[in-house]
Amino acid sequence: MLQKVVEDKGNYMLVLGVMSVIYILLGPPATGKTSFSTSLASHISSPLVSFDSVAKTVSTGGSDLSYRQTRAVGEKTVGSLILSGAPAVVVEDTFHLRSLRKSFVRCLPPGTKVKWVHFVGELAVLLERNRKRATDVSEESLKKVFTMFQSPGSEMKGEGVPVFERGNVVHMKDGMSAEDVDVFDLTLRKLVSLCVSKDVSRAKHANDVRKSVLKLRKEDKSEDKSMEYGEADAVRMWGDAKGDDVTTDYAELSQSSTPRPDLPEEPPPPPSDPNAFTPEETAAIISNLRTFGFTSSPSDLTSLILAKGGKSHKDWEHTIACGGKMMECLGGMESVKKVFERTVVDGRWEQAASSRPLSPNKPWVVLVTGLNGIRKSTSLDQPWIQDALAEALPTFAGDKSTLPCSKNSFFRQLDYMMCAVAADRFKSIYDISDVEMYSSEKAKIFSRYRMVSEMLGAGLLLEAKKVGMNVMLETSGRDVAMYKYVDILFPDDSYNKLVINFEINDIKYAEESVDLRMEIEMDLGRKVLDDGGSLTDITKVNMGGPYGSTVLSSVKRDSERVWKEVTEGRAGDVGKGWYLASIRIEGNEDGVWTASGGKTKHEFVR
Repeated sequence: MLQKVVEDKGNYMLVLGVMSVIYILLGPPATGKTSFSTSLASHISSPLVSFDSVAKTVSTGGSDLSYRQTRAVGEKTVGSLILSGAPAVVVEDTFHLRSLRKSFVRCLPPGTKVKWVHFVGELAVLLERNRKRATDVSEESLKKVFTMFQSPGSEMKGEGVPVFERGNVVHMKDGMSAEDVDVFDLTLRKLVSLCVSKDVSRAKHANDVRKSVLKLRKEDKSEDKSMEYGEADAVRMWGDAKGDDVTTDYAELSQSSTPRPDLPEEPPPPPSDPNAFTPEETAAIISNLRTFGFTSSPSDLTSLILAKGGKSHKDWEHTIACGGKMMECLGGMESVKKVFERTVVDGRWEQAASSRPLSPNKPWVVLVTGLNGIRKSTSLDQPWIQDALAEALPTFAGDKSTLPCSKNSFFRQLDYMMCAVAADRFKSIYDISDVEMYSSEKAKIFSRYRMVSEMLGAGLLLEAKKVGMNVMLETSGRDVAMYKYVDILFPDDSYNKLVINFEINDIKYAEESVDLRMEIEMDLGRKVLDDGGSLTDITKVNMGGPYGSTVLSSVKRDSERVWKEVTEGRAGDVGKGWYLASIRIEGNEDGVWTASGGKTKHEFVR
């Protein structure tokens, strides 16, 4: 519930109402909407959705959206913010066409309370102001929007349409409708602006004509207060007062029943992406992150997820670009450390940062491949891992103490990121008792939230690269996609590249391991639910990927094929310039497992 407040900034004053509400600020560029909207959003502690900001956020190259698709993202962003519990949302855009306003209102959740705030100004004033500010808006664009701007009408349903003009506020009481605006004077102002757009030297004459017409109206109304003056009267009296003949131009602008070809009332809707995240799904993600300490404005992150969350993560350049945007939306690395605590702490970010190699040694990026459930991650934390790697890398001439391991590297674990982004979804499956059904539902979550998690992962790797720390990534190795990802993200001249392929002597040990791990995870999840655990507790349940024992044979077949192609040089440029290491894991019925990178066998220790 919002308290009634008054926002006073320069020449602007707005009395806000109560209850959850959307404040929609519209008008041509340079009318002061952006400054006012920023102040308003800060004052009432509410998110701000600027359609310009939405366009910049979702512009990531390669897979950029069209103008209409971008607007659709902006519309859904507002709806998602409302669904996530925002008590108020401030929206800022030109909204110069009635069709854009109608489209926006149609996308709002039922029962949404709307307040429109219309910003106006004379073209000459706006052009002068535009020249003095840092902006991407060209004079031609400003003139075009100004000329095309369709005056507020019945499509602006809500509690009122206050009108603000820089230097000359049109005061209106809360609750007035669009029809209560002084249409007569607004028409005169539009005629003045049309004159100025044709010949700026006629500005003084046009303003003098407006003043004389207003004076005539005042005199007439003093004699007969019942007289009403509308748009047609303004145009007629403008001509009588020898105003410049711009009535034809004005008539074209004012057409509503038969819009001009460049002013479609209903632009065709953008093609729907069936994989795009819904406002409800996005609101749930934002709610999860807020629980974990996300305090930045959620507007840009909401737009990014709506626009990109349903895309394929294997367009790596696009995913990496989205990752950089996501880090900005999350508020930077310090915020990420708090929100994604398990990802950062269990991934050993701080240790990796403090252990980063010093020149002339280059840091390492390590791709860890192989079947699930064969102790890949555990191996990297064993005291013998650098000895095993040194034996597996006969071409490495450096000190084995400089080789990467989990104690000197940041291990970017996909499942750690996934369990935070989709915490509510994981919570919903922990009451499933059937292992196969549980694995299936978990796989659906991993598939649905893969791109969002990969965006975060790419952002973390970009930050790690800035620091120059060792990093590790894990994959089953069923295809060469992750090799390409590493090549794009980490240049050869600044990083050593290493792939460690883990293999198991008998697949039955992997099958037993993943099923046992899945059962332990399910038991832990049920216990958290029974104990009334928090979402933070939920994020600590997940113990690995979604693969169950039934799919491991196909995973093994594919990963072995890819590894053979890479080591034999039959995978094109994939793996070129990389260090290639193979570590053999030997399971044992007595529980004593060993690993070797050559002749020496090392026992796993707890």
